[in-house]
Amino acid sequence: MDGLAECAIAQLCPAAPGWHASYRDGSHTLHRAVAVWALLDGGDGERRIVGIAPDAQGQLSCHAEEVAGFAGYVYLSVGMTQLPGV
Repeated sequence: MDGLAECAIAQLCPAAPGWHASYRDGSHTLHRAVAVWALLDGGDGERRIVGIAPDAQGQLSCHAEEVAGFAGYVYLSVGMTQLPGV
């Protein structure tokens, strides 16, 4: 399936507190809070759910899986979020 810009968003749903996108940069792991879950329609009949989390600049311009180092989604205690630039 293509990136967010090439897909139609069929539905958005706010993410519950605690859901994070996890990223790896060498030996470091960074977690960013998922803002919303998006149901994407790729146009070829394929649908999937992706998290939309802020990138390093704090923008919600793409889904979490499009950012370099994406490792998956994890549920963490509220307060474990790392803000962009921190």
